[in-house]
Amino acid sequence: MIDFQRLGIHFLGIKSIAYCCIVIILSTFLRAEEVYPNKPIEIIVGFGAGGSTDTLARSMAPYLSKILNVPIHVRNIPGRGSAMAIETFLQTNNDGYTILCSAFSPFFLEAILSKDNHFAISDLDYLNIQSYGFDIVAVNAKSTISTLSELLLELKNSTKKFKIAVVENSNGYFLLRLLFEALNVPITHVELHRYNSDYNARQAIVHGDMDAIFVSSKGAELIREYITPLAINAQERQLEWDIPTVNEALMPLEFQVPHIPDYMRGFAIQKSLKDVYPERYEKLHDAFMLLMAKKSVQRDLKKNKVGGTWTGPENSAQMLNDAFVIFKRYHYLLEN
Repeated sequence: MIDFQRLGIHFLGIKSIAYCCIVIILSTFLRAEEVYPNKPIEIIVGFGAGGSTDTLARSMAPYLSKILNVPIHVRNIPGRGSAMAIETFLQTNNDGYTILCSAFSPFFLEAILSKDNHFAISDLDYLNIQSYGFDIVAVNAKSTISTLSELLLELKNSTKKFKIAVVENSNGYFLLRLLFEALNVPITHVELHRYNSDYNARQAIVHGDMDAIFVSSKGAELIREYITPLAINAQERQLEWDIPTVNEALMPLEFQVPHIPDYMRGFAIQKSLKDVYPERYEKLHDAFMLLMAKKSVQRDLKKNKVGGTWTGPENSAQMLNDAFVIFKRYHYLLEN
């Protein structure tokens, strides 16, 4: 006779074992899915290849790849002073597999102030502002001009239209507009050429197409033989450039211009990543912090003329908010 009671117990035991196996398999599968990162990460750069921000992204990519153990791809999306890249970035999946590298000051801040864009400082979490910089004013090496005051007087009084290269919405462009306002000269008095990267602006003067450039000092050392540097847009002189600050150079003209916040280049993610995937956020945060502490990384970044400061998310956000106040005050210059 069949003992159905014992058989029921036997079936129940098999069911329990099967259930346990399914739970174990699913748990293992879910844990595997939660491993981060487990596929390539993309860094979106808001400027063309060869510029200071692109150099920062490409200098950091190999180290991030090694510490995170996945490939890191750099994608350039130039246009509208980095606004196109920011829009693209904010539309990506907020899963930690896309990072934004930008010159947050001034380009991101200026993009926020534009009527055509609809994003804010609070849309991003700034993992780290690690590279700071300044613009230089320089003329073609063939020019007889040797000081900033000479250049400005030539720009004001000459009937010739000077060809000047700037990066769109850059600190250099801001400085040019401040100088022209102080001189009471319309910007149409010169032939202005706006580029999407420092590299392209530098190449324009190297090829003899420009009379002057207002561009980032980072990378400009590569074209020293083609330019005569006149001034650096900083609050104090910089060791790598034996030239006066802008306001020092303006003393013969007896006026000064407001100091524009330094370039602030670094990396950011979408703000909500910290809430949606806190562990992924921590992994990215720690990766940048650890890399900034490595002497070998610092040595290589210095070789590439790239900053390696650990500023951290909170301080980075605070500095950008402070800079935004200044750019908002003088934004009218870019609207005219």
